Amino acid sequence: MTYSVIIERDRFAELPLDSTSGIEPIQDGACRMVLDGYLTNRDELCKALAIAHERDRISDAALALRIWKQEGCDGLFRLQGPFVLLLTDRDGAPEQARIVLYREPFGRRCLYYFSSSKYLLAASEPSALLAHPAVSHQPDDIWLAQHFAFSRPVDNHTPFQAIRKLLPGECVVYTAEAVTCQRTPLTLGRRPLRYRHDVEYAEHFRELLDQAIARRLTDTGEQVGIMLSGGMDSGPLAALAQRRLHDSGGTLTAYSWSLPDCRNADESAAITACADYVGCRLKLLPGMMAWPMRNLPAWPVNPNSPTANCYRLLKSRVYRAAAADGCRVLLNGAAGDLLYPNPAYLLLESWRDGRYRTILTHIARRLRHQGPIGVWRDPATRRLGKYVLAWPDRPATPPDWLTSDARRHWRTAHEPWPPESIHHPRPDHFQSALGQWAADGDSEESFFASRCGIEILDPFRDPDLVDFMLSLPSYHCFRNGHTKWLARQSMKGWLPESIRWRPRSGLLNEFFDFGYQREHNALRQLLSAPDAAWPAYVDHDWLMRVFDDPASGEMEKLLVWYCAAFELWRLALSGEHPALLQFANGTIEADPTAPS
Repeated sequence: MTYSVIIERDRFAELPLDSTSGIEPIQDGACRMVLDGYLTNRDELCKALAIAHERDRISDAALALRIWKQEGCDGLFRLQGPFVLLLTDRDGAPEQARIVLYREPFGRRCLYYFSSSKYLLAASEPSALLAHPAVSHQPDDIWLAQHFAFSRPVDNHTPFQAIRKLLPGECVVYTAEAVTCQRTPLTLGRRPLRYRHDVEYAEHFRELLDQAIARRLTDTGEQVGIMLSGGMDSGPLAALAQRRLHDSGGTLTAYSWSLPDCRNADESAAITACADYVGCRLKLLPGMMAWPMRNLPAWPVNPNSPTANCYRLLKSRVYRAAAADGCRVLLNGAAGDLLYPNPAYLLLESWRDGRYRTILTHIARRLRHQGPIGVWRDPATRRLGKYVLAWPDRPATPPDWLTSDARRHWRTAHEPWPPESIHHPRPDHFQSALGQWAADGDSEESFFASRCGIEILDPFRDPDLVDFMLSLPSYHCFRNGHTKWLARQSMKGWLPESIRWRPRSGLLNEFFDFGYQREHNALRQLLSAPDAAWPAYVDHDWLMRVFDDPASGEMEKLLVWYCAAFELWRLALSGEHPALLQFANGTIEADPTAPS
């Protein structure tokens, strides 16, 4: 649901909280609040407030407002769940009036704002702020330099120079005299887990995943959908959710696609086997007609960001099918990969924990299958070697394809996010699980799913499950040449053996190449337009050289798509190409790629 809030600074003492659309504010005395999302620890909060008898009558927003009135910002930090909130508090003298913006630490809902001497504007989407005449549409060069470099976001910049986003976990308080920002550092992954038997890790993983699913199946209705693949992320979700729904009289329907002309990308056989085994319904949609980059003049653009999933037509087909079946929510395992550490940590953590046999077994397997060169190129062996030799890491440098101006802006962002990640034994794992990429991915999918009447729920973004995985030694995730060892062990008897031990496959690279070749001329026309703006950030000669090279790799082709998506975004914002915003505005009633 899109909403925006306007507060005029010259009426600060009055603090009018006017919601222009969407969610209406609630009021308790001199406090008013807008809450987008929901709370998952209602029982704990009601107990703390001594109102357990009101548990089933009080709304999440009213509960959050009571916590604020009793404990202030410290109370907001105790709220759990995917939500953001904005409140105004006139309780006290006029000079004590406050405006508070808060986003929960996982960032599963977004809150954007514009601040000037006259206005404070806040909204769930930048496009809602852009509708106000005070907000400039000028793009932000710092954000775009990071975007085209494939760098992780590290600050509160957005694609628009005038708009900032509330960072996950931030609480910003405005008064007539000052603006203060508070944030409680994340403490997840700080308690090393050491169980006596390996099976205990797998059992604990399954229990936490089941708990995460139960939290998300509350008040979802009888019809629940799931985006199902043939792997070890959505498969466990389907198995556990099917059992819960079956016991409560609900129905789980799996949705996916078949790609018969792209054999290496097609997982329909594994998907069917998984659905049959767990006992859920399956709708396998034809996907070949929804190829990447199809029909660029009417591509579904998100006006909030040039970030664009080239498989958007496939995903939208699933959302439409689920909505037509009466599903309101769709389980998704997209964040499953973020739970697992980089395999390069395997030998280093084994060394630290004295598991020398694990090291010898791993190196022997590499020697047997790939020879000495394979051992030398193995990331895990190289990381262990660098640690033992105290070899320093190379400083990060901007990629070669950035222009000189983009490189200058790229250098301005150098601190990791979240900042406490530097204290974790696996900083990049901490950043993947809890950084802005994960949060922004939630926001991107929610934008498109909501236009189809669907809410995306990802149990892998559950705080307790993330805490467990960040606390776990990496050698419980990789073993005997298998990735996601923990999930495979936990699903014994829950999934067919053909799925449990299936190597990772079904990557959509072949399908991407299929669309890339079919739309090559359309991409060229878009990139070669006289008013194209992407060359301000990506070197023109570099990109056109890889664009015309049949041997270009996947990363180079992805950068081509980034530049094309950026141009589509600019065209959409110009207002001169309404077809690009039909999906965003909800004016496309049927799936344009569906077989007639």
